[in-house]
Order: sequence, then structure tokens, then C-alpha cells
Amino acid sequence: MKKVPTVWNDRYCTQASGTLLSTHKARRVVALARELLDIRTDDTYDREAIIADVCRTHDPTYVRAVVTGTPRHLAESQGFRWSPKFSEF
Repeated sequence: MKKVPTVWNDRYCTQASGTLLSTHKARRVVALARELLDIRTDDTYDREAIIADVCRTHDPTYVRAVVTGTPRHLAESQGFRWSPKFSEF
């Protein structure tokens, strides 16, 4: 069986988005995967490494906007009001 490294930390989820499930449903998905698939996750936390990794698949300007809240129009372009909680992952 091939192993795929998985990084997870509950800090990745935030309730700052209110009812938008896409920003906090992953917690339940990971819990179910751990239970059903016996997966192991690495919960190592390196904020800058996480941001760099996210920038590999998302526009770095957008990622920085979500992290900093600036420019606000870009930070809120996914339909939720920006909150500093998005930077506390």
C-alpha cells in the first residue's frame, strides 16, 4: 500500500466564515478518515511553510490577502467577510 503524507492541524479550520462550510468541514472529513481508513497525520506546524505550500496551488497575492486582510476586496473575494482568525491557523 502506498502512503501519502498528510499534514493536518485543527488550527486549519475556523468558524470565522460563519455558515460557509467549506472553511471548516475538513475537520469532520479528517476525523472520519482517521476512523475509517486508519490514516495518520503529521500535525507539525510551521506557519510560513504552510503559507508557501498553499501558494503552490493558489495565487500568492490571493493567499497573502487572506492572511493579512489586505487588499480587503481580494481577501473577501470568496464571499465571506475577512477576519483575523483566518491568519491564526
